[in-house]
Amino acid sequence: MLLPLQFYSLLEKSNLSRQIPVLDDLVKEAINYVEFGLEKQKNEHKITITASSPTSRHTDPKVLASRTYQVL
Repeated sequence: MLLPLQFYSLLEKSNLSRQIPVLDDLVKEAINYVEFGLEKQKNEHKITITASSPTSRHTDPKVLASRTYQVL
C-alpha cells in the first residue's frame, strides 16, 4: 500500500530517516516510485493529432480536435 507523497516527503526530512540509512533509502525509492506514477498518469491521456494534407494547405490539426482535447 502506497501512502501519499506528502507523508514520504515529511518522513524523508525526519530524524528517524536520518538515523536509519535503510529507511532513508526506502523512503527515497518510494518517493521516486510515486512521482513516476503521477507523471505517467498525467501523460497517459495525451493524444497527438496530425493532418494528412500537405503543409502548404495550412491545415491546423487543432481544428480537427474538439476543444476538450486541445492544449492551450
